[in-house]
Amino acid sequence: MTKTQKRQLKNTKRVLFKGLKSAILSIIIFEITFGSLVLGLIGQENRFRDLWRKGTDGQMDRQFEQANHATSEEEFNKLVGRGLGVVRGDWEARAEVELEKELRAFADPEEKKKEREKLEIEKGLAKEDWEEEVQREIDERRGFWKVYLQTPQLDHVWDLVDRAGLVLGMAEADAASKAGGTAVDKVRIWDETMNLVSTNIQTNWEQSLEQAFLQVQDGVTFSSEVERLAFESQLAKLKEQYRADYEYEESSLLSSKRMYFVSQQNQNEDMANRLAQETNPSELAKLLVERTKQQIAQNGGVFVYGENTLPNQVALNFQNGDDAY
Repeated sequence: MTKTQKRQLKNTKRVLFKGLKSAILSIIIFEITFGSLVLGLIGQENRFRDLWRKGTDGQMDRQFEQANHATSEEEFNKLVGRGLGVVRGDWEARAEVELEKELRAFADPEEKKKEREKLEIEKGLAKEDWEEEVQREIDERRGFWKVYLQTPQLDHVWDLVDRAGLVLGMAEADAASKAGGTAVDKVRIWDETMNLVSTNIQTNWEQSLEQAFLQVQDGVTFSSEVERLAFESQLAKLKEQYRADYEYEESSLLSSKRMYFVSQQNQNEDMANRLAQETNPSELAKLLVERTKQQIAQNGGVFVYGENTLPNQVALNFQNGDDAY
């Protein structure tokens, strides 16, 4: 490379370096200037919208709680409306304070007038957004309330539980278990039989539950899509709660009965082993008497196990108090 070429290359690098420095400096200045402007505009845009973080910002929780006890939609709207009037007035007062604070920076009456007109427009737009958000909150609450209103109409689903079928199923499981040779076999057969019975009964009940909820849903009208979605969401949660309550009641019933059954089989097997191993006639006679008492206790409804007693007749509550079947 000649000296001339080297000199040209050096000059080219110098020019490029200066251009790059100028570009970087321009970008920094632009970001500082434009960024501050954007932040300023964002701050101005939000000066009214930030008066409330979301909807009524929890200020109407008491009114919503009172409205949950309303017996008609007219009463619900009236109770909510009272609170809304107070909250709306509070928003207006806060917005006016914010507006006047902004106007303090303008001494010239004409400029102050123009700024007020601009701020009033901005406040009006912010209020429209806030009103929409509040209305969405009210619609959601009304949808939830309509589920509460329908709840008494769903209580009859507990009358649809096949309690007699569960009792018969336990009797069938007891009878089927006799085919087992050992206590373990008897318990396994009992579990298999009872699981089949209880599954069929629960499936039938859940079909009735589904039908009851569909009837409730078909009988309700909505003023908005938000209200409808809130209603359906809350109704689905309620349906799951009904299922959970059913499963809890059924599990409590079957676990108590199963515990009793397992204790019976263990006692019987233990007694059979003792009788098979006993060779003393006097002790054998005592064991036979003990076995007879044990069988009478089991067949009579109460068996004694240590210091505890368990009733043979099990109450199937399923939300209906302490009725026994």
